[in-house]
Amino acid sequence: MRHQGCARASRAGHWWRGGGCCGGDASEHRRRLVVLTDSVPGGEARTDADAGPGLRVIDRRPTARSAAASERSGIGTAPNDLRTLRRETLAAVEASDAEAEGLAPAELRVCLDSLRPLLDVYDERAVREFVRAVVEATREVGGMCHVHLPAEGDSAAVDSVADLFDATVEVRTVRWDGDEAPDIEQRWRLHDPEVATDWLPL
Repeated sequence: MRHQGCARASRAGHWWRGGGCCGGDASEHRRRLVVLTDSVPGGEARTDADAGPGLRVIDRRPTARSAAASERSGIGTAPNDLRTLRRETLAAVEASDAEAEGLAPAELRVCLDSLRPLLDVYDERAVREFVRAVVEATREVGGMCHVHLPAEGDSAAVDSVADLFDATVEVRTVRWDGDEAPDIEQRWRLHDPEVATDWLPL
C-alpha cells in the first residue's frame, strides 16, 4: 500500500472538500495559488489552461517547464531557497487579496505540493516555519490552505506540521494491477477534537 498525506487548514467551522486535493468545483468563483516543488506527475493537472484567470502558479520543481506553460502562467523555473519561496508565496497571497479588493471567505485556495523536497533539503523546524507563515497569511485573507506530503501518517515529518492544520487526510492505494485505475481510499483525522474516520473510497 502507498500512502500520501494531505493536510488541510481552514477557518474555524468551515470545511472544504473539493474535487481533488488542489481542485474543487470549477463552477464556483475562486482564486487559486499553487506552489509546486515536486516533480512527480500530476502538477500539470492543477495548472492546466482551463483553470481560468484566478490561478497563480509558483513553479519551483527541479524539471524545466515548457516555454508555452511558462508564458501562460508566468512560471519561473530558477531554483530558490526556502526564504525566497516564502517571500514569493506570501506576496502572491497578498496580490490575490489586492486584486479582489478583499477576498470573500474561502475564495482563495492555496496548495503547497509538496513538502517532501523541502524536507529533503531543510530541517523540519525551517519547513514548519515556512508552512506556518503561509497558513497564517492565507487565513488572514479568509482563505484556505492545504499541503501534500508523501509520508506515513504517523511519521515525524507529518507530526512536525500537523498541528498547523485542522485535519490530516491520508490517502492510500489498496489495489493496483498496473492495467486499470487503482482503488484509492482516504481517511480523515480531525485534530480538534481528535477524531478519525474509517478508510473510505476516494
